[in-house]
Amino acid sequence: MLEARSGAAAPPQEGHAHWEAQVVASALEAIIMVDRHGRIHAANPVAHTMLGVSSLSGRNIADFLPPLFRAGHRELVLEFVESGPIARPMGAHLPVPVLRADGTEFFADVSLVRVMVDGEPGAACILRDLTERRRIEARICLQARLLDQGTSAAIAFDTTGAIVYWSPAAERLYGRTASAVVGRRLPELAIFQSAGGAFEAARDAVRAGSTWESELVARDTAGRTFPVRLTVAPVRGDSGELLGAVAHSHDISEQQQTKQLLAAQAALFAQVASEAPLDEVFDSICRMVEGQSEGVRAAIFVVDPSGDTLRVGAAPSVPHAWSRLEGLHVGPRTTPCGVAAFFGVPVTVDDILNDPNWAHIRHAAAALGLHACFSNPVLARSGEVLGIVTTYFDRPRRPTEREQQLVAVAVRIVRVAIERRVAEEARLAVEQRLRTVTENARMLFFSVDREGIVTMAEGYALKLMGVTGESLIGRRALDCFPSSPETRSSLEEALAGAERTASMTFGSRVYETRLTPVLGLGGEVTGVAGVALDVTEQRRAESSLLHAQKVESLAVLAGGMAHDFNNILTAILGNASIARALLPPGSPATELLDEVEHSGRRAADLAQQMLAYAGKAAAAITRVSLNELVRDTVQLLRVSMGAHLHISVALDADLPLVVADATQVRQVVMNLLINASDAIGSEPGSIRVSTGRQMVSRKYLNACQLGDTAEPGPCVFIEVADTGPGMDESTRQRIFEPFFTTKFTGRGLGLAAVLGICRTHRGAIRLTTSPGTGTRFRVLLPESQPL
Repeated sequence: MLEARSGAAAPPQEGHAHWEAQVVASALEAIIMVDRHGRIHAANPVAHTMLGVSSLSGRNIADFLPPLFRAGHRELVLEFVESGPIARPMGAHLPVPVLRADGTEFFADVSLVRVMVDGEPGAACILRDLTERRRIEARICLQARLLDQGTSAAIAFDTTGAIVYWSPAAERLYGRTASAVVGRRLPELAIFQSAGGAFEAARDAVRAGSTWESELVARDTAGRTFPVRLTVAPVRGDSGELLGAVAHSHDISEQQQTKQLLAAQAALFAQVASEAPLDEVFDSICRMVEGQSEGVRAAIFVVDPSGDTLRVGAAPSVPHAWSRLEGLHVGPRTTPCGVAAFFGVPVTVDDILNDPNWAHIRHAAAALGLHACFSNPVLARSGEVLGIVTTYFDRPRRPTEREQQLVAVAVRIVRVAIERRVAEEARLAVEQRLRTVTENARMLFFSVDREGIVTMAEGYALKLMGVTGESLIGRRALDCFPSSPETRSSLEEALAGAERTASMTFGSRVYETRLTPVLGLGGEVTGVAGVALDVTEQRRAESSLLHAQKVESLAVLAGGMAHDFNNILTAILGNASIARALLPPGSPATELLDEVEHSGRRAADLAQQMLAYAGKAAAAITRVSLNELVRDTVQLLRVSMGAHLHISVALDADLPLVVADATQVRQVVMNLLINASDAIGSEPGSIRVSTGRQMVSRKYLNACQLGDTAEPGPCVFIEVADTGPGMDESTRQRIFEPFFTTKFTGRGLGLAAVLGICRTHRGAIRLTTSPGTGTRFRVLLPESQPL
């Protein structure tokens, strides 16, 4: 309640004073009564709240002004009280800065009225806090600025869908002015292509109080189409009523292009990581560049190791004649690519046809429609030029900023691809050299201390043993290596000071180990150094040599016996024939002579098989069809083998003729079929006979019988496979020995004869078998080679 009264007015009645106090106390503005010196005599409750104090009486109004304004303010108050107008309304001057008791500052609009305060001229100050109004004005200003100056095209609609606001950004994006669209509805403008039910969906979402968002294709007044992202949100009043909607849209062409570029870049890096061929990677890079820009052809050139020329890495859309021209030479006066590679800097040619620096290639470029180019060197981290990425344009121009960025991406991927390939090739070369050394020296180096503990273990032989050197260190040597009595005694003797040699076996590998004592400074034995050499192949070679010598001895023996046996049989059969002629008809001795001749012929067949094994059987060489021989032999034997056997034939229709003895080859087929039948026995089973062609390598032949005498190259084969019980390793080792059989006595020359016939024809036999899996013999004969 204010106690000051105007000196010009008559003393009011009691009711009037009460009314005046109620109005002042309930006023929304702060009311402060000051004298001519600015001292506060009274203030209403709003003033106390606004200035943050509980009592203002006796204080000076200047205390609530910033220090900069205090001195001048006292003069202004005195001037107003003494000679100013009766009242100065709010808005007559700028807002006044005011300090609260806590030191915070705010602006207030001030109204002044001259009044009498305690009988002297004074003033009533009415203050209105502008903080909230300024905040609202600032927000409105900011919103208007955002709408007018924002990059997002803003469009406002009323509840009928009519456009009430069209921002400057919308004018720029869609090419239509606000005056041309305000009052119309968005579907009428035909801005969006194939919108479908988009407008209906947006309307329903707004009515439901939610925001709707979608990507559409827009068209401006110039006919350019571009993708936009459109977001529509409802606009509501203070009481929640729907006032309309606001839509924001912006061009997302660059975002989509960036997304496509990132996806393409990721795919290219994945292609590089998968170790795809460089030409495929380069081709993909060129197509990526061409797909991201119009009227552009891309090419990649790789610097030759000599540094003098460029070779084409990829140029899918560039004429071959031009790419060949670009790849001729590296130098300061060659082609744009050659110059870029020579100096290691980008070369931009805006107009090839009119630039005097490129007069020597002008006609070639004109003929191929190439008017400008942008060549960028691919630099290694060392600064060396690895290649060139270049783009050609169908008209004179410079590359855009986006095209330059695109080429920079291509250059980065090309560098990664080339450096990765170079590093991979270098790594593979080193690995190959190391592998060659280690594989050719299958050795193990190790050492043990005085207690027999392994202190070092290295060498390729560890891999063959299936262990690592680290796993052996710290363990007892006799626990790590095969602990045979020979090994144990050799190690003990080496620790006692004697050099020893021992043989150790790891699985199928055999190692010859030399143990040497290691002496300390005083001559005492401190340990043993060992070197183990893999002698597995040497032992196998020795075994093979012994086997070959055995087979050769058997062949010589069989050949000699067969010749002598044939001479004896000739005499027996001749005498039997003469005796038959001397006997009278019907003589009982005729049956005995028949038996003699029959046995003699069987003995002759046996001698013939022995000669075949020895490779000394007489041969009648002709061009033979293996298919006919197989077909005839199978037909001959099919009936005699029994119904429990199923025989199938698969013949290669394009099988060439071979130079061979038909009778001997027929004998091979017959012996293999009989062997398969014997293997199956009386149980049901199947035999498959097939022919075909095969290109054989030395490695393949090394796993064959007679492979060491056969030559790699094109071959034809006859294969007989059965479903019999198969063979174990011991049987397999002896299967081709004469008279060896797993059946009854009297067999055993069939496969030996097959081996001899193959030897005669410079062929080989591949045997595949194991217990329970059946057996497959493949006889290989050289294709069209004369004997």
